[in-house]
Amino acid sequence: MSLTTTPSFDFSDLGSNEGSIAPGEKAYYIATFEVDQASVDAGGLLNQVTVTVSSTGGQVSDTSDDGLDGDGNTVDDVTELVIDHDPVILVTKTASVNDIDSDGNNLGDDITYTISVENTGNVTLNDLTLTDTLTDGDGQALSLDSGPTFVSASVGSTSSTLQVGGTATFTAVYTIDQQAVDSGSVVNSVVGVAGPSS
Repeated sequence: MSLTTTPSFDFSDLGSNEGSIAPGEKAYYIATFEVDQASVDAGGLLNQVTVTVSSTGGQVSDTSDDGLDGDGNTVDDVTELVIDHDPVILVTKTASVNDIDSDGNNLGDDITYTISVENTGNVTLNDLTLTDTLTDGDGQALSLDSGPTFVSASVGSTSSTLQVGGTATFTAVYTIDQQAVDSGSVVNSVVGVAGPSS
């Protein structure tokens, strides 16, 4: 990755101009980096700079240290920015009944379930799986006719990978059978599982 803006001179505490530094003086430079999704997914950033100057005694150089000596590393350790992962998904399911005989929800009617899985966290999520559970009103298992089947995704997501802010949409279909009619209802739920790359 590359800096958004490369190091630029800000000021020297004893007033020297850019490129010159007096004994005991500190010169300050500013560089910027716009945190991108790859940085978040990686869990943070590591940054270090090497400075080289010339003097009457020859050329000297030094590599930056983060100034935190309590970690046991007192020389030239990189400056680290840790970005905590906050993986969150929101799963939503809706049902639409095709009332074939216009007699209310009844035998032979098709139920189309639409499942939306949205990444509401801050990190890309992979290996999305859906576990769908369909039962009658007595808690006895029923079987879907099809699905969950991937339909579409947004923000560059796919059926198995959710980008931050992205949503993957799936559908499943069930035709009401006599078992469901006898029990008085159809109960359907789905659990979505995904996680960041380790």
